[in-house]
Amino acid sequence: MTNEDFNTKLNSRFESIRDVVLDVLSQLFKQEFAIDQAIVGTGSPKADIQNDTFPKVVLSFQTETPAPIHHVWTLPSDLVLKLYGWMIDMDPDEAVSDDHLEGLKEGVDQIIGQIRAILDGEGVSLQVNDIQLIVSEDASGINLADAPDEGTASTYTVQAAGESFSINHYLFADLANLTDSAEGGSLSDDEIEKMLNGDDVDARVNVDEDLGQDVDVQQVEFGAFGENAGNSANGQPRNIDMLLDVDLEVLVELGRKTMLIKDVLKLGKGSVVELDKAAGEPLGIFVNGRKLAEGEVVVVDDHFGIRITQLAGQAERIKSLG
Repeated sequence: MTNEDFNTKLNSRFESIRDVVLDVLSQLFKQEFAIDQAIVGTGSPKADIQNDTFPKVVLSFQTETPAPIHHVWTLPSDLVLKLYGWMIDMDPDEAVSDDHLEGLKEGVDQIIGQIRAILDGEGVSLQVNDIQLIVSEDASGINLADAPDEGTASTYTVQAAGESFSINHYLFADLANLTDSAEGGSLSDDEIEKMLNGDDVDARVNVDEDLGQDVDVQQVEFGAFGENAGNSANGQPRNIDMLLDVDLEVLVELGRKTMLIKDVLKLGKGSVVELDKAAGEPLGIFVNGRKLAEGEVVVVDDHFGIRITQLAGQAERIKSLG
């Protein structure tokens, strides 16, 4: 993947999640937000970050979809102070403390949770690791030892309460590895739309390079659906009772956590394992390993239950099979 392709995908992804991010920000911080993005990277984010102005509040984490990407966000201190003040309905403090960083992390967790829900619906499982928030006096305070040299940088202009703030986002990625991981046979939105409308979808033809022959592909002929489609050959309704006793495993995912073996061995009675899902965030409901819906926890006769709040759309379920 070229740097230009990477920037194009970054722009496309931002446009797809912009509304969700704005909605979460307005709920958390009780303000109306507007966000614009501009790609400013040279292809070498390690060099770009040296030109940033410090001190800054630095948010860093790593995503694993579709290949490892190291993210570094630099936020101006006055924005962090205002966000925290809006969140607790108080005037901003004068300096950033651990309380501010903890409050900002809560907001980050909720935003990531909402983005994860969107990607889950597209058949993409987003894994976020090593979320860290620090106040850094210069670029040397940011640990980039294991970050790839390639990537990009973008600037987000955030407007809220009549003020404008700039947030810089640096992405470090092995672009060649991204290319290998991204190649696949997933269906496009146009193909899915054609499938849902019953239209013809162009067949994907593989070529045997050794023999130099094309695979012969023919249109499948399906029987027509009509009033008798649900009846057997003798005109009697088909009996589907045999399917009613088939067992399906329903799994509700509370959250996930990636741990080192040495950390697992340290666990004991009373240990607390922090999951990646924020309190109040919708839980994923999986049937036979595939995401069917999202819901919220309820109590029914002293037992935990799950109330479905959103079903996965038909197009999203087809995507998950691609």
